[in-house]
Amino acid sequence: MENQLLTAAILGLDRQELPAEAKAVALPHDDEASALLRAWARRQLTDKAAALLPDAPPMPAPDNAGEQAAGEEAARFVQQILSGPYREAWEEMLDLLRKTGQVLPAASLPLVLEWLAKEKSRFEEARPLLGARGRWLMAQLPEWQPLLKETDPKSWQIASLEERKKILLQVRKTNPEAGLQQLRSTWAEDGWKERHELLKRLETGLSLSDESFLETCLDDKRREIRQTAARLLALLPGSALSERLQSYARSMLKFSLTGAWQLSPPEQPPAAWQRDGIDGGGAGTGGPKALLIRKLWGHIAPQLWAPLLGVKPTELPRQIERGEWSGALTEALTDAIVLFRSSEQADALVRYWRYKFTDELPGGWERLMPLLSEGAFADIVREALSGSATLLPDRSLAYYLLLNKTLPWPADIAAQTIGGLRQWLAQSTAPDWSAMHYRALLKTAAYRCPVILLPQLDRDWPAANGKVWYYWENDVRLFLRVLTFRKEMTDSFF
Repeated sequence: MENQLLTAAILGLDRQELPAEAKAVALPHDDEASALLRAWARRQLTDKAAALLPDAPPMPAPDNAGEQAAGEEAARFVQQILSGPYREAWEEMLDLLRKTGQVLPAASLPLVLEWLAKEKSRFEEARPLLGARGRWLMAQLPEWQPLLKETDPKSWQIASLEERKKILLQVRKTNPEAGLQQLRSTWAEDGWKERHELLKRLETGLSLSDESFLETCLDDKRREIRQTAARLLALLPGSALSERLQSYARSMLKFSLTGAWQLSPPEQPPAAWQRDGIDGGGAGTGGPKALLIRKLWGHIAPQLWAPLLGVKPTELPRQIERGEWSGALTEALTDAIVLFRSSEQADALVRYWRYKFTDELPGGWERLMPLLSEGAFADIVREALSGSATLLPDRSLAYYLLLNKTLPWPADIAAQTIGGLRQWLAQSTAPDWSAMHYRALLKTAAYRCPVILLPQLDRDWPAANGKVWYYWENDVRLFLRVLTFRKEMTDSFF
């Protein structure tokens, strides 16, 4: 075919018929000469793009190791996601691949790898879905090779800090004690910043086998290392530091004859407290004593609070609201829930806030959202929707929970939330800015609503109510467009 293009170019189109390849790529406005040049340029680019790298190993077969790659339709959805309009559907695409036992389509691999080279934090979640062809392709280009490279634990002595962090995490996942010994092998020679960065990685595989080493770190010259060691020891159930923290907490508790309690924090933390990371330093609200309370109680496991205070676990959120140090204790409990990743306690505290804070939530509430269970989320939102006339208030807990982008919306919640907005739009007789917070909610709903609800959510919007619809049409259309895209993507897999 290339000879025909070349012959036509040399002899001229008055003596040589336009080759079929040129006719196939011609655009409507092209004359024959333009079509010939276009075909020639396309041929040159294709030849260069399709050329095999000289030292490249053979490409894996499509069915390598029994892998099944998603087809052309999936490739189209990947392209639309990574090109921008539907970027938030990326995790859903990966989830669909996992559920169907497929890997990313071969046609999408260059685009995906180019994106992952920029978004390195996304690589690990996508790695299992690249397949043999994806791993082969990554090995061919220098900018992608670092993502695939496995660090060799034997290179610890000469490895860079970034390589050492990878090595330590890799070893701690399978052999925590070996990882600790590796860290200790160069501990004396390493600079404090390197030691601090590596010390934080001991949280992976953390056990009482690490306690002795971490106790020595409490006497390090650098405050950063002492604080990190204290945090890790606090996370260890049964550690000596954990027991000491509980003892310090008891020392500031005063009980009445009726069993009521109050806190009496010291003016300054004793030397023993300071060694265990409770030094009273840092920024905070409420003064030095409040900060001391927050630091100490914030490092005690939430499940230990009720026994320390002598109250029932179900009464804990209400009990800590008592007394002059309620603010510090609430902040400390939030800190402890986050530190110990206690989903059960997060549920209990957020459920309590549902009744106490009707206008504005306490500071730090958003840190609990990733720990909240789907059950607590659904219960709180359902209760709020049942007591709401049409729309949720913009500062309500239920509204903020719905804005949380980590939890899917159950079908009944999605139908009632979007249905409430639709009803409000139908009943409005003039533009009303009191519902503008629902614009942000529509953006979240587009990716959180079950796609099976699309037919129900796509009808009965009050387009005839021109005075109000004018201000909402673009937001609603975008919501429906994203939901349609997600449904088409899901349907293509099943």
